[in-house]
Amino acid sequence: MAVIDEKIRRVRGLLEEHNLAAAAFSTQANFAWLTGGADNHVGLATELGGSTAVVTRDRAFVVCDNIEEPRMREEELWDLGLDVISYPWWEGGLQERITALVGTDEWGSDVPLPDRICIEPLMYPLRAALTEEEVEKYRTLGKIAGIVVQEVADRLEVGQTEHEVAGMLSLLLMSQGVIPQTILVAADDRIIRFRHPVPTDKRIEKMCLISCGARWKGLICSLTRIVHFGKSSAELIARHQAACTVDAALMAHTVPGVTVGDAFRAGLKAYEEQGYPEEWKLHHQGGPTGYKAREFRVTANREEVIAPFQAFAWNPTVTGAKSEDTILAVEPHPEVLTITPDWPLRKVQGPAGPVFRPGILVK
Repeated sequence: MAVIDEKIRRVRGLLEEHNLAAAAFSTQANFAWLTGGADNHVGLATELGGSTAVVTRDRAFVVCDNIEEPRMREEELWDLGLDVISYPWWEGGLQERITALVGTDEWGSDVPLPDRICIEPLMYPLRAALTEEEVEKYRTLGKIAGIVVQEVADRLEVGQTEHEVAGMLSLLLMSQGVIPQTILVAADDRIIRFRHPVPTDKRIEKMCLISCGARWKGLICSLTRIVHFGKSSAELIARHQAACTVDAALMAHTVPGVTVGDAFRAGLKAYEEQGYPEEWKLHHQGGPTGYKAREFRVTANREEVIAPFQAFAWNPTVTGAKSEDTILAVEPHPEVLTITPDWPLRKVQGPAGPVFRPGILVK
């Protein structure tokens, strides 16, 4: 497959640059990235997968125990042209097996291993620019996630608990083969008190914030929406408008060739212009995404250059309000992937003119 050939080409460039014989990829993120979306996960609560992809100077293969081998062969790798090499689960010794297969111990791993070079810090430039196939998958994922969040919002009722809302969101995502990667739900005052509101038994009285991170084919999209029962207060509307305006500024600078630090500084300027100069200190602003929820949290001193067709998820907050979608860095302006079709929109002033951002859904 062309997409895998391209990934292997990028990895072999890394091997050449760092004088390595091979690279081993065990995390869900890198395994999916390398294989065009194949899934090596077993546990949902860890980034470590149950199978490892290995790229050498002249071959590529997957190493796993005999438990994982049938699924890898029949459901994940059957059409990719990658050999699957298995070993008895009770013998273990993955690191030693990779060394034997590679023929030297001069290989790197994306997870820390004794006496091995950790190549994860070197992977960001390889993952940054998405291929055409990945872009199409991302568009599909963004559409699914947006529609699911819309459906959850439509089903919201006063008296439901945050756990019930999270359960609905998980059910609707997983019923379409999408794995919930992050679910944050806040009712009423918890929106104001906590930037990362892990769901609780608190019941909805007047409003609810839903933040969703969803993984499909290895790619992750993020979005946040707010629902209010009855008329919203003027203060909430103003704060939400400010968060959306900051988001518009961040998005306007998320174009190929711009540094992530420049985009971040544009967001800081927008915070100040909106009258909330200190709010950015209370929560990170997001950054590059793709096969990780965030490759890193952008700050003013980051100088990485935004690549064409790179995915970003900014998430500016103003106490009690948040704006978040997943976008692609394309010219002349970013493409929003996580569209919620029937969601009310608010017009905000961005650096290049008016921009429409999801508003507060009033029920």
